[in-house]
Amino acid sequence: MVSVLAVVLVAACALLFSPGLASATCSGGSCGSGDSTPPTAVTLEQAYYEGDCNVVFRWTKNMDSDFAHYKLAVSETDSTPSYPDNYAGWVSSNRDQISLRVPYYNIKMSPGHTYYVAISVRDSSGNVSTSNVMTVSVPSDAPTKTTTSTKTTVDPVSGTSNMAYPETFRGGVRVADAEFCTKYILTGPGEGGGPHVRIWDHTNQYLRGEFMAFEASDRNGINLAAGDVDGDAHDELIVVPGANNRAHVKVYDVELGATEAGDETYTIKHEWYALGTATVGASVAAGDVDGDGKDEIIVGAGPGGGPQVEIYEADGTLIQSFFAFSEELRTGVFVASGRDFSGDNRDDIVIGEGPGHGSGVRIVTSGTWATYKAFDAFAEGVTSGAHVAVGNFDDDLDVEVLVGAGDGGGPQVLAYNRDGSRSATNFFAYDSGFRGGVYVAGGQMVGGGQDEIITGPGPGGGPNVRLITSY
Repeated sequence: MVSVLAVVLVAACALLFSPGLASATCSGGSCGSGDSTPPTAVTLEQAYYEGDCNVVFRWTKNMDSDFAHYKLAVSETDSTPSYPDNYAGWVSSNRDQISLRVPYYNIKMSPGHTYYVAISVRDSSGNVSTSNVMTVSVPSDAPTKTTTSTKTTVDPVSGTSNMAYPETFRGGVRVADAEFCTKYILTGPGEGGGPHVRIWDHTNQYLRGEFMAFEASDRNGINLAAGDVDGDAHDELIVVPGANNRAHVKVYDVELGATEAGDETYTIKHEWYALGTATVGASVAAGDVDGDGKDEIIVGAGPGGGPQVEIYEADGTLIQSFFAFSEELRTGVFVASGRDFSGDNRDDIVIGEGPGHGSGVRIVTSGTWATYKAFDAFAEGVTSGAHVAVGNFDDDLDVEVLVGAGDGGGPQVLAYNRDGSRSATNFFAYDSGFRGGVYVAGGQMVGGGQDEIITGPGPGGGPNVRLITSY
């Protein structure tokens, strides 16, 4: 999805700007190709201490064809910090990531100190350019790394757990990540639940907003996603019915209150129907499939429907429609987008089979709509289908497909590289004997190189949403 560039400064943020000149070097003796042309430097537009231990950075996107990484440089004494001399330990290979929210103690900062900060760009030949410099002051009373909350249970290995709905609910929970100026976790009930959208903070601890996206009496669940569909540097929330309804797509503008649920607003910006008159519900995702800086909306047929995928502009204008698997199937599909697998600077589309046939996954190149890679997520004979998400889920700095087993499968989570090979990520999000599967999402929730994983149980499981920070 298109990363968010905030346009509203938080009044309490300590933000100082220093108009440092961008610098260019060749780092680490790695300029083996002989190309010494420095990459285009980005502009660091915001850097401030946000509170709750986090520092926020926002910068412009590097569009060079040989882009390799963004790297954060921090120094208390060097007024022109850059990579590698002042490398703070954060790196991203996702050119679309133009914001970062990270605890100060994870980037070599301490309370009561002021730091020079910059974003370095490294290209595939090892050349480095560094942005302008800004300063960030960490208050002396900033929370320390050992500060904890009593609102959730904390697993020292996996992360945090949160009962997103009443504990008696057993319809499963669909999950997504969003950025409404800062990162949030989105949840929606599965079948048997109402259209109850809930928005949780990036730690999976605090409820920040909630509303009914459709008629409260409907009990077919919802699927949801977020993306910047209008290019205003702010994600919109996209909601569709989960099953047994027409694919009614609603696009909401979200304005959250200052601290807690109850003072937020939700405004419908667009609404329309996808998938004709079929009453099978839908899955939904968002990604910039045409490279215009705005996310498009990807809709997949729900359970009982064919494996149809449709791509729309935010206003409901149909861009493309295709069948991701055999047209005879009636298992529906799950969709994801927001990352470029094919290297053409467009977000590609990932489709997983619905339960009842297999566990096929297909990566489709946006624009040509041709198959970039196809593979089975689970062993031959597994018919659970495959819930899908995209992100960086290991330490290789490249994009992966995240897969969770569908209904009938265990709550196993796997990651696959862009070439279809298995990544090292492999774990059970819940008890391995559970057979409702697991919904998955991923995003930069707490900072660092790899994305965190968000999981929700499938049908039959309690509403235990997990933010997995160590896997």
